[in-house]
Amino acid sequence: MIKRFLEQRWPVTATLSDPEVTKAAKHYLDMRADQWSILGDLHQALEPFEQATVFLSGEAYVTVSVLPPLVKGLQKSTQKAFESALIATFQAAAAAEIASRWKVETTYDEDGKNVCIFAAALDPRFRNTQVPVHR
Repeated sequence: MIKRFLEQRWPVTATLSDPEVTKAAKHYLDMRADQWSILGDLHQALEPFEQATVFLSGEAYVTVSVLPPLVKGLQKSTQKAFESALIATFQAAAAAEIASRWKVETTYDEDGKNVCIFAAALDPRFRNTQVPVHR
């Protein structure tokens, strides 16, 4: 949705700037340049999450074995630097949520159920992947 909104930036701006379409009292609806910039950065920050969601929703292939490397990739994507403090705050929150939500499924624990870890270990696509050990 953000991608499409960014693609339609100029038609949206033109429509909101047209006095025949938008009343003068409603010109506050138009976004400032810094808001468009933040939206562009947010789109870049959310793109790996969209790709992961699309990949995990596939039905033609096994996805449980992909979970540990995919989560690691998402964690790595949250470390990309952006100029905006808002996007940096979003990334920090996303990284913390990913770590807390997927810790059990993506780290080996001697006492726990390690279905995702074993599936990834048996999947030939991830033969050389190292698994973090939970201690």
